Amino acid sequence: MSKVKIEHQMTNHIVIICTRNRPKSLREMLTTLQEQILLPHLTLVIDSSDQFQPLKYFNKLNLTHVSSQKGTSLQRNHGLSLIKSQPRESIIHFFDDDVILESNYLLNVENSFNQNCGVVGVGARTPDNLSSSPKILSRFFLLDSKKSGVVLKSGANTGFKKSKDVYEVDWLPGCCMSYRFNSIFELRFKGDREGVVWGEDVDFSYRVGLCAPLVIDNNLKIIHKRSIQNRDRKWERVLESSKHRIRMINIPGGRVALPHVLWSILGEILLTFASHLKQKLKTPLPRLRNLS
Repeated sequence: MSKVKIEHQMTNHIVIICTRNRPKSLREMLTTLQEQILLPHLTLVIDSSDQFQPLKYFNKLNLTHVSSQKGTSLQRNHGLSLIKSQPRESIIHFFDDDVILESNYLLNVENSFNQNCGVVGVGARTPDNLSSSPKILSRFFLLDSKKSGVVLKSGANTGFKKSKDVYEVDWLPGCCMSYRFNSIFELRFKGDREGVVWGEDVDFSYRVGLCAPLVIDNNLKIIHKRSIQNRDRKWERVLESSKHRIRMINIPGGRVALPHVLWSILGEILLTFASHLKQKLKTPLPRLRNLS
């Protein structure tokens, strides 16, 4: 028996996907989106690929595929600028191009909003954002905590440790965050520059969460493949995460403070250096040729 698609008339679902040089991942993602029980009203693909090739074969999605400057924040802001005329009651979904959605994902997001009336943002507990008991040194340098899904005074954000159905958090993962449009209508992503902008999803969702609740809903099933393309190297991640935490200080009403941020940056540098040194020591020495 074929699946019945639901053309929802009460609430518009608008999907914004940013992509760059990952056509295979994007096609896989759009395929799962086209197989949703509840189809989106509009799908925007904001593409900064070096070679722009218009998408085909996704007619069920009411797809708009546009070229853009590279940079996740720039691309997401471009997407938001294209939906200004959409109803404020819409639900806006931001997805990465390397996620795979369960067929009832959009429907479950709407159900989550309906069951939690005061909530303005919903996300899934993705495998890459799970974390076990934090290490002592990570806690000491304010890089992690036993608390789930919080933003610390250092600006560091903790993973999603709890497995219960729904719980309130300070931030949402950028690969799968959904919002009531009226709660983000005036907001834009920070760090409007080319390239990967570290933590722009944390910054954005944290600003939203200071005004109204955000939740992680474990009924939402998603796979984040985390393509290796367009990923920063280790020391670049340290630099970008440090910049991100410093920017978090300026968020009005937030709890992030400069002394805690500086302490966490020192700790991240030391821990990254120690990890790098440990890997070097484990690397076997090259064998010398027998010159005799």
